[in-house]
Amino acid sequence: MTAKTGGLARTQPTIFGVPSLETARAIDDSDKAAGLQAAHYRLYPRMRELEQQFDAKASEPLAAFAAACGEIIGRGEQV
Repeated sequence: MTAKTGGLARTQPTIFGVPSLETARAIDDSDKAAGLQAAHYRLYPRMRELEQQFDAKASEPLAAFAAACGEIIGRGEQV
């Protein structure tokens, strides 16, 4: 079994075919990183969907607010 460190290949000792503790930790860290990356890929499309829904729902009240502000500002100039 080999592990790369600093660009050099190094053989890790195994006992009865079981990887060393250092190799096992590296495998665990790699699995954690892969799991976090997969969770991110599942989250990202859902977040984009929610952002689009928010934008669609917020556009109507925002337009009404902008119109009300325009009326108030318009009245202020006429007074």
